[in-house]
Amino acid sequence: MRKAGGSQHAQIDRSVTSCRGGGVRVGGVDPASRGSHSAGYTALQNTHTEARTISPGYLEVGRDGGLFAFGDAPFLGSMGAKPLNAAIVAVAVTPSSKGYWEVASDGGVFSFGDARYFGSMGGKVLNSPIVGIVATPSSKGYWEVASDGGVFSFGDAPYLGSMGSKVLKAPIVGVAAAPDGAGYWEVASDGGIFSFGDAPFSGSMGGKTLSAPITSMTTSTSSASWSQVSAGLAPGTLGYCAVLATGGVECWGYNGNGELGNGTTGGYEDVPTAVSGITNATSVAGGGSNGYCAVLATGGVDCWGANGFGQLGNGTVSSYSDVPVAVSGITNAVSVMNGNNNFCAVLATGGVECWGYNGGYSSFPGLGGYLGSGSDSIYSDVPVAVSGISDAKSLAGDFYGYCAVLATGGVDCWGYNSDGELGDG
Repeated sequence: MRKAGGSQHAQIDRSVTSCRGGGVRVGGVDPASRGSHSAGYTALQNTHTEARTISPGYLEVGRDGGLFAFGDAPFLGSMGAKPLNAAIVAVAVTPSSKGYWEVASDGGVFSFGDARYFGSMGGKVLNSPIVGIVATPSSKGYWEVASDGGVFSFGDAPYLGSMGSKVLKAPIVGVAAAPDGAGYWEVASDGGIFSFGDAPFSGSMGGKTLSAPITSMTTSTSSASWSQVSAGLAPGTLGYCAVLATGGVECWGYNGNGELGNGTTGGYEDVPTAVSGITNATSVAGGGSNGYCAVLATGGVDCWGANGFGQLGNGTVSSYSDVPVAVSGITNAVSVMNGNNNFCAVLATGGVECWGYNGGYSSFPGLGGYLGSGSDSIYSDVPVAVSGISDAKSLAGDFYGYCAVLATGGVDCWGYNSDGELGDG
């Protein structure tokens, strides 16, 4: 319907008590023993969530296919000076900003950089010329829109309806996608807005007096919005990483151990920088000189940064890795959390596996019990199962251990207990 109107670790105290062999039930939290707590806990967390739009630069495109890049926008080629069957009418940038598509009025699509070709209306019969193109957040598809409101979807772009074959007061001149890729808007030259899927209608210039026709539209939140930000646990955290709505990860701050994950080491970066090779992250944990780990949509976990205690979880111990590497054996992770030079992941099965520093030193190995496996080793460079936990729902970690929320509503904790951290009385 037309919408109008508008590698440092803790000093070890030999007198400190700890739990090494899996979780200890937190007193007063187990609903099985305390009816007044039958609701239990539902989550523990120490990361941060926010949204932010990143604007690295912009592109201009001419009717002959010539393309002009400004700011940080890269020039990756164009159809300028090449034969065209029809004029270029629009350009769309990939969420990574490392590629783009040009679209012609006959529906032909031309891809550059990391923009992939998924098909087009080129060479097909159109009732009206194409006027716009917009990509999905994953970069694995796009929509073309025609001046009569017809929408054509390619790749993973869903078809959610269109103004094609409907009566319009003015021609469609552009299209924009919702940040989650499950909706889009068409805009007409009189300012009318038409929304489809989960794209909300927030008003338009339709039916109002305009001094000149509307020519295009864009969204106020780009597909590069941040969906989650992670920082370190200890005072003096030296960096941050953010998961993008596109599935990419960007980091900034200290880079002495490859914390930026972009193949460089040394110095720092004072603006967000893309982590190499990650395009489907769902969450990230870590911070500062500890490194980072990201859960992928596949269930795998990739880590980068410091590795003096096997924090990468890939069976190696080394100074660091400045690019992400896969954690060994984990294929069904749903979340990850960082502690003191270690990480733990909640699995889809409800189990928890941890890797990295286990506490202690050569004379007193395993004193911290951070990994919760009952082992006395100082570290593990591959994931080990936390003893006795099979129904974890979420996880929180700090410098001295971890706690898991269970499906029963109870909480199990492991690690140091010098100040009652285990909560077991």
